[in-house]
Amino acid sequence: MRKQLLALGLAGLLLVILSLGTKGCGLKDPTTTQEQTQQTRQTEKPEQAENPAEDPEPEPDDDLDQPNPGYNTAETRGSCRGRLDKQARKTAQRFVGLYTNWNYQTIVSGLKQLDKLTGGDLKANLRVRKQVVAEDQTIRRDRQAHQGTVLAIDLSPTTHEKEQWVGYVLLRETETANGTPVNAEELTAYAVTLTQQTNHWKVTKWEPVK
Repeated sequence: MRKQLLALGLAGLLLVILSLGTKGCGLKDPTTTQEQTQQTRQTEKPEQAENPAEDPEPEPDDDLDQPNPGYNTAETRGSCRGRLDKQARKTAQRFVGLYTNWNYQTIVSGLKQLDKLTGGDLKANLRVRKQVVAEDQTIRRDRQAHQGTVLAIDLSPTTHEKEQWVGYVLLRETETANGTPVNAEELTAYAVTLTQQTNHWKVTKWEPVK
């Protein structure tokens, strides 16, 4: 009888041990849990990066809604017009200064500088004049000189050609020889045309108004 009870007790104890062992398989080892968590994070990161739909949408850029600061705005057109007006006037003033103010010592060098400020037929005519002046002995003999004072310059762009400006220049002129005025001061109006060539203004027409 005792042997039977002992056998039953051992069998019950074995079942308890087996039951505990089976439950122990369900416990998580902290080391194993950390390794699995790291592996899971590493595998999840590239999946999130590869899925652009989960990324937050970029905020709209307010600068894209601003108008392009080109030649379409009235303010830019006005500033461009002002800049061109200034450049054209500066070229015209320099041309007039060299053309109307010279003496027997500076006339040839002045014509050389005018060659850089002119274009077209006017440029060709001034080159011919430079050759004539270089051979004219009377200019040096009589110590000739010419003086001009700009009284007004009126320039404006042509309606049919944006790269061309036309206008008038009013001068007070006088000529001298050996320091003595050859004639009285005269008021002369000149018609002038400036044309933009290779980003530079060139005087292409200069003639007295009759």
